[in-house]
Amino acid sequence: SNNQVNLVKVRDCDCAVLDMTSDDARNWLLRQLLRVQFDYGVDTFKFEGGEVEFLPLHHITKVALINPNFFSEQYARFASKYFGGLQMGRVAYGTQDLGRFVRMMSRDSSWGVSNGLASVLSVTLTMSILGYPFVMPDMIGGDLVDSVPEKELFIRWTQLSAFLPGMQLSLPPWEYSDQNLIDFCRDAVFLHQTLARQVIVPLAQQVVETGFPIIRPLWWIAPESAEAQTSSNQFLVGDDLLVAAVLSPNVTRMDVFLPSGCWKSCNNTIIDSEAPQGKIVSIVLSLSHIPYFCRLSITDCTRTVKRFTFCDLQTCS
Repeated sequence: SNNQVNLVKVRDCDCAVLDMTSDDARNWLLRQLLRVQFDYGVDTFKFEGGEVEFLPLHHITKVALINPNFFSEQYARFASKYFGGLQMGRVAYGTQDLGRFVRMMSRDSSWGVSNGLASVLSVTLTMSILGYPFVMPDMIGGDLVDSVPEKELFIRWTQLSAFLPGMQLSLPPWEYSDQNLIDFCRDAVFLHQTLARQVIVPLAQQVVETGFPIIRPLWWIAPESAEAQTSSNQFLVGDDLLVAAVLSPNVTRMDVFLPSGCWKSCNNTIIDSEAPQGKIVSIVLSLSHIPYFCRLSITDCTRTVKRFTFCDLQTCS
């Protein structure tokens, strides 16, 4: 306002921030985006930024920001209003009612729980519980600022992302010139495609009716279980698909907690976990997959009935 432009540094560039509380600014941005869309056949846009931290220190907005996060909310609502659920953003203050992909902040190309691969799962679960079910995890492999991720990290990151609502790559797998890595990542992408059709899309439709997240913590179906409360690598897709992510390097064996029920592993092994406290099973791992289990609908595991056809997939051996 006041005919002055305050510049801020973003990725070492001087940038001007549009006043998203101003009708004139929003209309100007809309015209620019629609022109690009029309001229180049663009389907939609990725709406980066919008965080309050990008506002100049001494900013003046058209509408006073009693709560600075109102700026971010206006940015998110602008994107959803004109570009629908197909677009993706990075800010989500008070916008649980918008059916849009929300991308988590950039992750480091590391295994760490603070901001590496392990944090992808914890942040996904946090966003889901806060009411943002359409989580877009950060790019597979991380932000690549310091180095290209090691092969095992890239594979495990791809395999985890296959079970989440969206996938995006930091670099193509063939950059590694490793056929095993390429095959493992291709299998994970194919798995994600099948999972999206058979499980994620139906769960997304249920979000509107129930508000339940797509990706759920293990305690969602076992609230009294100490194992479910403390698990750091297991999660649910809906209520009936349990995933045990590999979040550390060189893991060859893993203990997996299965809540009470009848479960079918991805190698077609039927596991009876009918005890009220559930069961812990020890499994041998390979680099080709991360284990997952489908819950079956009949308590007698000798007469199992699939809850969904995804149970027929066989991607681990």
